[in-house]
Order: sequence, then C-alpha cells, then structure tokens
Amino acid sequence: MDRETLRQYRAIELEVRQLEDERMYWRELAGRCVRNPEHMRVKTSGHDPLPGIMDKLDEIETIFGQRLGELCEQRVRIERAVDGLEGIERVLMRAHYIERKTWPKVADELGYSWRWVNKLHDKALLKLEGV
Repeated sequence: MDRETLRQYRAIELEVRQLEDERMYWRELAGRCVRNPEHMRVKTSGHDPLPGIMDKLDEIETIFGQRLGELCEQRVRIERAVDGLEGIERVLMRAHYIERKTWPKVADELGYSWRWVNKLHDKALLKLEGV
C-alpha cells in the first residue's frame, strides 16, 4: 500500500457523503410529490412527475448500494493495513490518514518533532509497501 492509496481514504469519505446527499435530495423530492401532488403538477406543466422521480430514486438507491459496498471495502482494506502496523507507526498513520489530522498536529499530540514524525511516516510506508 502506498501513500496515494492511503490518501484515497479521504476521497472515499467525500464520495460517500456526496452519494448520501444525492439520495437524500431525491427522497425529499419524492416526499414533496406525495404530500402535495397538485402543487407539483402545476410546477411541471400538468403532468405527474412522481413516477419519474421514483424511477430516479430507485436508480440512485441501486447505484448507491453498489458503490457504497465498493467504497466500504476500500476503506476496510486501508484500515486493516494501517492497523497491521505496530505502536507509534500505527498511531501516527491512523491519526493522519484516517482521523485526518495534519502532520504538525500529529507531531504535537505525540510529543515528537515534525522531522521525527516524518521519518516514522517514511518507515511505516516502507512496511506497508507489501500490503
């Protein structure tokens, strides 16, 4: 596992949030149509938009389920690799890549200089290469 793969953890979290936001948007839109169908017909030139919205919601739910499964697998793989490290290396890699702390913050919390944390990071990356 390399540095770029570890960095993907943050991108995975962002994509999950985006998928959840889009799913929520379509759920809310469907809910508004069900609660006030006449109002929605006026806004949409007289036709009933609910079937189209429900189709879109079904599509989003399917895509979300598939993609969420893939993203969770990637996250678990990264977490297991990091958790396979020992001691301080595991703590600093988890703090930076999973908990999203900056390197200066990690160094401060561990009571080490930034340079020493950088050396420990490089050492941990070497150990993760074969994972």
